[in-house]
Amino acid sequence: MNPYELIDLKKSSFTKTDLHIVDLVTKNADAIFRNATITNLAKEYGISQASLTRFIQKLGYPSYSEFKFDIYRSEKQSLTNEGGSESILESYSNLILQMRNVLKDDDLQMIAKEIAQARNVVTIGMHKSYLPAQSFQYNMLKLAKPSIAFNADDRHEIKHFITSEDVVLLFTAEGDSAKEFIDEFKDREVSIILITMNDKTSIKKYAKHVIWLPNSRNQNMHKYLENQVFFLVFADLLTSYVAKEIQKDNYIKVK
Repeated sequence: MNPYELIDLKKSSFTKTDLHIVDLVTKNADAIFRNATITNLAKEYGISQASLTRFIQKLGYPSYSEFKFDIYRSEKQSLTNEGGSESILESYSNLILQMRNVLKDDDLQMIAKEIAQARNVVTIGMHKSYLPAQSFQYNMLKLAKPSIAFNADDRHEIKHFITSEDVVLLFTAEGDSAKEFIDEFKDREVSIILITMNDKTSIKKYAKHVIWLPNSRNQNMHKYLENQVFFLVFADLLTSYVAKEIQKDNYIKVK
């Protein structure tokens, strides 16, 4: 049995903590590949190492390394069983359509106006989400809007760059792993715009605006669809709204 089949088999005996770990594993298996040790994985998931160890042992694995290997093998096998290019393109199209239905014009205009009026635009990307954070930063610089991008390793540096006059855009698929990052600047009274694929993330209480984007794993679509694509699409979409606001402000100033 692969790890996911074992999870289904033993699910009835899981504690509330175990079920939380199941949710993390099924939605963010990439974190397991990124972290060589169970200590690092526990830190990224925001749970105790002891809880994670007990969960892995309940599945019958004597060690994290064996669990990690089986997850990798299962994910690799699922790639082999996926459909062809038409099926993949259709999945991307369906998720883009969902984005179109979820995103509201009024919300985007409100966020764009706030970004246009901010002193600096600070973008943060957790792990792979640094790519869309960096992309949005580049877009802002093209619009002559001061901007700086931070990744997950810059946690202790960010507090030196943020003031209450700035706006922060935080890109994170799961959300909870960014809690320590937010702790560094939450007392600055800065406006936080959270872009996530987890509508239940605990960090949304710190954000002034929350943008939820569809997630391929939540939709039982191809396991190797790259969710960062949707962050990048959103980054370009929001840029177009910000450009209009900046153009509007410049027109008013000239007038």
